[in-house]
This record gives sequence, structure tokens and C-alpha cells, in this order.
Amino acid sequence: MLPFADLEIDLRRNWAAPPSANPALAPRQYVVEMRLTLPNADTEERLLPEPGKPDAVFTIDWDSLDPNNAARYGTTLQASFLQGAVAEKFALARSLSGSAALRVRLAIDPQASELQALHWEAMADPDPTHPLPLFMNEQLAFSRYLSSQDFRDTRVRPRTGSLNALVVLSNPSDLAPDFNPIDPNQVLPGVRAALGKHIETQELVTPASATLDRIIGALQAGFDILYLICHGVTGRLFLEQDDGKRIGVDAALFVERIQALPVRPRLIVLASCQSAGDSDDDHNEDKDTADFASSISPLLAAAGIPAVIGVRGKISVETATAFFGKFFEQLCGDQAPGQIDRAMSFARLAVKERRDFWMPALFMRLRSGMVWYVPGFSSESDLPWDNLCMNITGGQYVPVIGSELPGAILGSPHEIARSLAEAERFPLASWESADLAKVTQFVYRKVKDDGIRKDVRQAWMSGVSLRFPDMVPQFTDGRSLLDAVVAKRMEDPDDPYAILTSPDFRASLYIATTPDFLLLSALHKAGVASPVELFCEWRDDRQNAPEPQLTAGQTAIFYAYGKSEPAHEETWVLKEDDYLDYLIRNGACSRWPMAVSSAITQSLLLFLGFPVGDWSFRILLRMILKMQGAGLLFKKTHICVQVNPDETSFTDAIRAKSYFDTCFPQDPQIDIYWGTAAEFLVDLKGRLATYKAAHPPATRGASLNI
Repeated sequence: MLPFADLEIDLRRNWAAPPSANPALAPRQYVVEMRLTLPNADTEERLLPEPGKPDAVFTIDWDSLDPNNAARYGTTLQASFLQGAVAEKFALARSLSGSAALRVRLAIDPQASELQALHWEAMADPDPTHPLPLFMNEQLAFSRYLSSQDFRDTRVRPRTGSLNALVVLSNPSDLAPDFNPIDPNQVLPGVRAALGKHIETQELVTPASATLDRIIGALQAGFDILYLICHGVTGRLFLEQDDGKRIGVDAALFVERIQALPVRPRLIVLASCQSAGDSDDDHNEDKDTADFASSISPLLAAAGIPAVIGVRGKISVETATAFFGKFFEQLCGDQAPGQIDRAMSFARLAVKERRDFWMPALFMRLRSGMVWYVPGFSSESDLPWDNLCMNITGGQYVPVIGSELPGAILGSPHEIARSLAEAERFPLASWESADLAKVTQFVYRKVKDDGIRKDVRQAWMSGVSLRFPDMVPQFTDGRSLLDAVVAKRMEDPDDPYAILTSPDFRASLYIATTPDFLLLSALHKAGVASPVELFCEWRDDRQNAPEPQLTAGQTAIFYAYGKSEPAHEETWVLKEDDYLDYLIRNGACSRWPMAVSSAITQSLLLFLGFPVGDWSFRILLRMILKMQGAGLLFKKTHICVQVNPDETSFTDAIRAKSYFDTCFPQDPQIDIYWGTAAEFLVDLKGRLATYKAAHPPATRGASLNI
């Protein structure tokens, strides 16, 4: 991953500005806020507003902007926006970023949505030594950053194999006289040339094929990219009917249908190509197309589409071909795969001589700029595969199971938290509704411990019903249903539970950080008749609680944060108060069984399915480092950490590495595998088979007994 400094620029109306005698004609004033995060930094620096000083503001005189001259437009916009404190702090951000590229995310408040109409992509560079537009620069990655009030998960998915795109051309037979018809013979060759070298394509381009139902039906197969060529106006796009004539489809309906897809595209391109040349005719159509792109893109982002490229005008075929050819070349290349805002900068450079270079605009929800990723370790050298395989074959490893594995069946903690927050009218900010400990702490005031545990278990079963609707009617109780779901999934030899419990991966000790019994069910399915279940009796004030007795050859599961079943639910760490009490009691005297502590200090720890910022993960690391005998961990060559590459962890990739280095300041190297637990385990399974073939059993270590 390339190092980036992040500069977020927030724009909003200046409601404190004095009223004008004629508000309809007066220039509007806007407030600017800037926040900068440098590579390797754990903190965000607020550049604007400055403490003790008035807000930084700028004014746009719309009449002074010349839409017919991109160079003049860019200079005027730069002079209006990058002036005073705004120009000073922007220059400071560029300077502080040093050799790292600067990612600029422009976040426009919905109440200042008219600013979306500005051609920010054409803005001139205030540095006189750079004659090109500001965002036509390999060291500056720019996007119009969009947030969503529903805080829907926007997962960064892996690039595995070839990418695929659905190309749709909506060219109704009755477009004229409102719009110029689109000539397929001029438009499609350029689109195919742009995509063809890097991406497999399927097309809906023949007359009457671009109906809403056919588009959604084709997308059911799961495409990485939707490339839609059509006309539209604010709030509507013009698709085709079965007879080939046009129909104005409400943008909200189109977005709703996209949102309902089981797998949504990662990137949507909304294009309206001019049939030929750079004609200045029909500026009203240009404006309609620009308004269409600016209005539908935020809706698509809110529906869970990570990135949308809206072509804000009738871009020429020549410009579109060159722009998207370079864009997809960079996006699919080896240097920065999936780095979408960076690819946009390279694409603008490829069309720097074209007058419509500014028309493609990137609307994005991804703070990291990554629309997909390549699974693998964060380091390109000294990869720990052989060391990991050696410890697994010798039984010298302890798998630590995070929330991702059970989340694929029950729903993630974020999903559970949001469902409870919605049901109980959680009163705090929307982004806090994804914090299960915080939400359950709030609900606890109403229903107490028994009620909140029951609510969480019911939310799990709702998640199972959504994911496995065909299996639910076959069972009358939740335990039998979950056992059957686990068994069904384990029929796939690449299922994470199937791999972890297979003879090649069988461990003496598993640590579960979630309170479900899915791992226990998987071990039963794999032929382990009576796994030993171990608990931290953190509510038990007795200092002489009996120590579990284990024998050689037994397989044990330690529920680090307790178990949800009624017989053991007192051990369940669920709400915020539970985490605090758990830490306090374990800090005074560790309540973990001695057999667990002993096994941990003698083993390589393999963390599976944890987001970097997950508190259960961070608390667990700290407790491990404080336990007696933790110094033995520093003699290990590697402790391999696998984390879920969701949007947050990708944004903080370098900072996450620094965090682990801080946690383990001595000899061990912490290797981070960017990929899901399932991807990691399938990768590891293949490498373990290769390792075992190359290393006879006599060279492997003896199994670790706990």
C-alpha cells in the first residue's frame, strides 16, 4: 500500500453571514474546515478553524465562472477558494506530506449541495511552478467524499482473478428532440478499448435491452463494475422499454433496485458521451447531464456503492476513450491496485490537452481510496508462511477466533448493535449505534442482564434466518438449527471452521473471543467427541476457585469473554460495564486458567477475523502481555495477525502496523495479513500442504500438550 497523507476539507454554508438585500443575486459565503492526518501518525491535526480565530470562509460569485473555458474557470475558482487561511493551510498540508501523496477528500454539507455543481476537478494549482490544474497531479488524489446516514457497511472486497464489468447502453428511439441520440458505433469501440485489456465485459447494448429489469437481472450475477451510458436529468435517468422507447426512471427507484442486489457493484460509471468532437452546442443538455450525475451519485453511495464516477456533461468520445483507458490501466495495475482516486489523477493527466478533461468526477465513500485489494501480508519480504506452517505441524500454535467467523452465520457485532439500537430507539449519534457494548449498556437500563442477553440471542437468530431461510423451517429450536448450519457449511472443505478443525490444523487449545458455541459444534462435526470448555470466572470473587484439570491429547476451547448459553452466561462480557469489571478483576488477579496461560506463552498466536480497532482484540493483546511468562512470547520469530480488511482497517493500515509494533516492542515481528479469515485460511491451507510435502514428519516438532 502506498503511503498517503489524508486531507479532509469540509464545506458548509456560513449561516452567520449578514443577510443580503437580494439573497437570490448575492454571492454565498461558505465555511471551510480542514483536518490532516500524516502517514504513520495516530492523531488527526485540525488545520482549520484555528483556535481563537474566526472561521475561514470563502465566497463564490457564480456569474464570474465561465463554463465555456476550463482554464479560465479553474483560475477563477482557485482565486475564490484557495485564498487567505485556506490557501495557507492547503500549502502547509502539501508541504507536511513530504514524499507521500496527498489524498484530498472534499466533503460538502447537504445544505450546501449547490457546491457539487462546481467544476472542482478543473481548479487551477495555486503554485505558479505547476501550470496544470491542481488535481491533474500524481501526488494529489482527489474525490468528492460522501457519507451516509444509515452507516451501511461498505466492505472493501478482494480482487481474486479477473474483474468483470456490465456495459449498458440506453439509447431509446425517441430521445430527440430533448437529447441527442447516442451513436453506438462511435461510443462503444472506445468503451471496449478502455475496458478490454484489463476487465472481462458483458453487454446490454442492443436496442430495447437497457430496461430496468434486464439491467438488474444481469447484475444479479455479481459484477465488479457497472458502466452505464445513458441520458438523464436531475432525479431521473432515461432507460428503455420493451418497445425501445424511453422511460424516465426515478433515480430513487433505480438506486433502490441496486441496493437490493445480493452483491452490489464496487464501481459505477455514469456516462453520457457526446457523439463526436467537442461541439459547444446544446449547453442545456450539458447542464442536465451534469445535474443528473451530481444528483444520483450521492444516492448510490448511500445505497452501499463504494465509488461512483459521474461524467458531468457530454464528454467527447475521444476524451472518454483516453481517460478511461488510462484509468482502468492504473486501477488494475500492480503498483497501486484498486486505488481509485489515484487512478483518476493519472487519467486526468492522460487527457490534459482536452478541454473536457474535468468532466469525470469521483464520488466516493471510501476513506482509504481502495475499491478492492489484493490479499496478502503487509510486508513484501520475509513472509512468515514457513514459520507458521512449522508451528502448525508441530502443534505449537493457538488460534484466536474473532467475530468474523461466527459473524458469517449470526451477523457481525455491528449488525447486531444496529438492529438493537433501532428497536430500542438508541439516542446517541448514528455512528455509535454500531458499538455493541455501548448499545447493550443503554438497553440494559430497561431490561437488565437477562433481558439484554435474550435480545442479543434473538438478534443472532434473526441473522441466521436472513442468511439461511431454507433451513429455518426444518427445526424447532435454535441449537439444532445452528448445529445444522455449521454442518452444512463444513461440507465445503474451504469453510473456515472446516479448515480450523481438520486434522492438519487441529490445535490443543482454541481461544474464542465470541460467546457462541459454533466452534464447539464444528469440533463435534470434525470428530472431536468431548472438547473441554474453559472459562474466565471473572464474577467469582473466590481466590481459590478450582483449577481445571486437563490430560494430554485433549482439545480445549477457552471462552475469553464468556459464553452465551444459560449455564455459563454469567461469564459473558457484553456491555460496557462488563468490560470495565472484567479488566479490573483480571488486573488484580488473573482469572484465566493456568493451562491457558501456559499454552499461550509457549505458542505462536494466530488471530483470525479481527478488525484492527476491535476492543476485544486490543484488550486481549494487553492481557496476554501482562500475564506471567509473557516474556517467552518474545522468543518467537513471528506472531501472525490476520485482520479483516474493512474500510477502517485499510485506512489505518500503516498506523495499525505501528500499533502492533508498540504492543510488542521487543524481538517478535507482527505480520498483518490483509484479507478475510476465509481468504487467509484457504491461502494457508494450500501453503501448509506444500510445506508438509517438502518436510518429512521426522523434521517436525512434537505436539504441544496443555
